Amino acid sequence: MPFIYLGSHARYAPYALISRKAAGLSDLKKLSGASGVRIGAPAVGHSLYVIGRLFAYFLDLKEPRFVTGYTARELDVVLESGELDARVSIVDSTLQRNPHWFEKDLVNVNALLDIPKDITHTHPRFANQPDLEKFAKSAKERRFIELFRAMRGTGQPFIVPPGTPADAVRILREAMRKALKDPQYLKEYEKLVAEPAMPMMPEDFDKALKAVPREAELVELFKNFAGAGPLPSR
Repeated sequence: MPFIYLGSHARYAPYALISRKAAGLSDLKKLSGASGVRIGAPAVGHSLYVIGRLFAYFLDLKEPRFVTGYTARELDVVLESGELDARVSIVDSTLQRNPHWFEKDLVNVNALLDIPKDITHTHPRFANQPDLEKFAKSAKERRFIELFRAMRGTGQPFIVPPGTPADAVRILREAMRKALKDPQYLKEYEKLVAEPAMPMMPEDFDKALKAVPREAELVELFKNFAGAGPLPSR
């Protein structure tokens, strides 16, 4: 039996591939022309690892190296020190954590992956950056990006275990619904996490779950991206 979904504060997560200015990867041509670009991530299978491999694949990086073993905050430190060439991060989080990167022109934002699709970026600096889907070469590749967006687009959900009594689920869902529709509550949430709120109600989650691509070849491709082996050829 599946878990029971209550709601989510946010599903807004435009990811950016960020590279060190000193690495000389200032545009997509230089990025795809380089070999062995070091992309950091916490661990094999972590969402930042999978997204990093997604960027490497669609931007046609040559023999990228995926370096793991860092926390999300440590990735910022080792990128700035030169131990890594690039990392993936949510745009708003990066602006909040490391404003000096942009004030001092220390990094490049090479491309973005909008989640949800076709959102408006919160910072004008990134308005002209290409979305990763632009680099898809086939319907299958576009469908694969759709799969990833669908998986990440459910946000950070609150759930209860299978078998939770229906009355309890109803009460909890109603409480979540009221909270997520309260402007003051959402204002305090955004102040606390420094990211925009984009609530998702239970009925929206159920709809999104039904729309997740489930083709076997896409599932196998996702397993490849989440694993430690080489990326597939295009």
